[in-house]
Amino acid sequence: MADASGNLPGNVAWSELRPYISLVVLECTTPDPVVAFDWLINFLQNEAVKGVHQGVDIVAYGAEIHDKSPISLQLSAVEVDQAFTFVTRTIDSVGWIQNDIQFLDTSHLLTLAIRKNRLVGIHAFDSLRHRLQLRLDREPIPPVRRISPTTLENAFLRGEAKHFWLRGTHPRRATRPDSKNIGGLRLQEAINPIEDSTFALGSARAALDEQSVHDGATVLVGTTMHKSSVWVKPSTTFQEYLAVSVQLFGLLEEVLSVDLPPERLFPLFAYETTDITEVRGAFDISVLTPEELISNRERESTVADVAELLRDAIIEIRGDLASSRFKIDVGYEGCIGGTISVRLERIGEVTKLHFGIHGQPSNEPPVSAIRRGLEMAYRDLVSVHYRSGHTYVAGRIWHRQMQIARFPQWRFEDFSGYDIDREKPLVDKGVKAENFETIHERIGKDGDRSLFAWVLDHYSTGWLTCDDGSGEIADFIHISLAGVLSLIHVKGADSASTLRRISVGAYEVVASQASKNTIYTDPIRLKEKLERGSLRRQASWTDGVRVDSRSDLIEYLGYPDLITETQVIVIQPHLVESRYRELRNVADGKPSDDRLRLQLLETLLNSVRTTVVGSGAELYVVASNA
Repeated sequence: MADASGNLPGNVAWSELRPYISLVVLECTTPDPVVAFDWLINFLQNEAVKGVHQGVDIVAYGAEIHDKSPISLQLSAVEVDQAFTFVTRTIDSVGWIQNDIQFLDTSHLLTLAIRKNRLVGIHAFDSLRHRLQLRLDREPIPPVRRISPTTLENAFLRGEAKHFWLRGTHPRRATRPDSKNIGGLRLQEAINPIEDSTFALGSARAALDEQSVHDGATVLVGTTMHKSSVWVKPSTTFQEYLAVSVQLFGLLEEVLSVDLPPERLFPLFAYETTDITEVRGAFDISVLTPEELISNRERESTVADVAELLRDAIIEIRGDLASSRFKIDVGYEGCIGGTISVRLERIGEVTKLHFGIHGQPSNEPPVSAIRRGLEMAYRDLVSVHYRSGHTYVAGRIWHRQMQIARFPQWRFEDFSGYDIDREKPLVDKGVKAENFETIHERIGKDGDRSLFAWVLDHYSTGWLTCDDGSGEIADFIHISLAGVLSLIHVKGADSASTLRRISVGAYEVVASQASKNTIYTDPIRLKEKLERGSLRRQASWTDGVRVDSRSDLIEYLGYPDLITETQVIVIQPHLVESRYRELRNVADGKPSDDRLRLQLLETLLNSVRTTVVGSGAELYVVASNA
């Protein structure tokens, strides 16, 4: 194939290539994967020379592969069955000047495809990748298909999650973000079952361990599930590119080889459904701005151009309560120019939106431009919200449902020898319970079997002080020898019977106390509060021995850098571990009253945990193991 000047394309040396390790990973669906790979190569070559450019042509191909060529040996060494590459040259006007061809930008863009067994990886420039994504959604169905999002999650996100790009499936409102990008050490632990349950996972990065990646090093791997794409890092040699790509294939093949469908790794996010018959009543549509796209490369892409086009467009939705179809009135500068009809359809394993002009527009050019933009980039930019509780986001249908998440921080402890329904020590007849100094004096004395005595016995190393009284921070404050600061809230069980049932009320008051006093997880603020104690003498212990004052503990708080961890601990032994396990292990079906109560209880505790974690601490709830 000659270029625009009649010159034949040259060769590019395979050994000189060092592409960024970024692939669209597809699976061949034909009996013979060679047929699918040939179709893909023809498609990529034909589409590479399309687009709006001053000039575009293919200027080089990879050197011929034959049995004795070095590249053939390299491919065989990593068991790659086929490889193909070419270079596209584009000539474009610069963006900072109008109506002038004096300044032109010339770019040389690499396209590279490799196949191992039934998996194909395509490295391509943005506009070509975009056209490939569009073709995968069209009929006739091509001989390659995307990898399922759940498979991608299980292959590439099994390690510590480091970054989430989230799209909201909730209706737009001022009090909730439309999208959320978060990073951290292990984001699995940071997902909030209440706050995050209406967000869908669009892209993510995770650290794969040394057993999973090239050269035994921990590597961050990112994936955008709805595009079936994965990215890692720049390669330094073509050999490294091949080795890492093949190992990524191996992770996918490991998941694909399992007969059972893979489970969702992040079940607390909104879940996907493929049944579109229940979707109805569209009432809101939103479009991402260029600033909300997930990477600089994407912000410079065709998708970003569409986002810029739609940024100032009027898009007003009119839904149908009986179906998933809807219409949008569109235009610019405050004027509606026409109407676009939209329908939801399922093609193979893909759920897509189809856009068509409805009736005769009063201003056809902007309406057609908006329709083309939506058609090109709806998978990346558009969210549609339905009254049925569904949302179309990232090319998939999501269902919003408040997750009944397990509370993750139960601690089941032994309370034998203590009165689990007695919070504080007994006082003499006639002494009012609000005489807090008497309570402080009796903790752990004269056969005290209260829960306060349990705390004293179980926090017998380090520094412990009781703060029970009017305006208390917590019932106890403890600092361990390792520097762990604990605010301990205690509440007696509603009953000591071994047959006691699940009770939400038993936890409500103490959970509220734990939540409202999280401001004192700050050591300096806690120190100032303790220094203003309302009692003449507060019960305090050092390594289990009662001392005259809490001054040592207060002095420790004056050095906040010595605090290694902060905990808020609720001690309420009403819940019995055996009953908890029984209810948690029961098969799905109509839940019993106790199971519903447990779900309510764990929802309450997860809500409190949100507040506690937001203050930089962790919440633990101590219940009975018998």
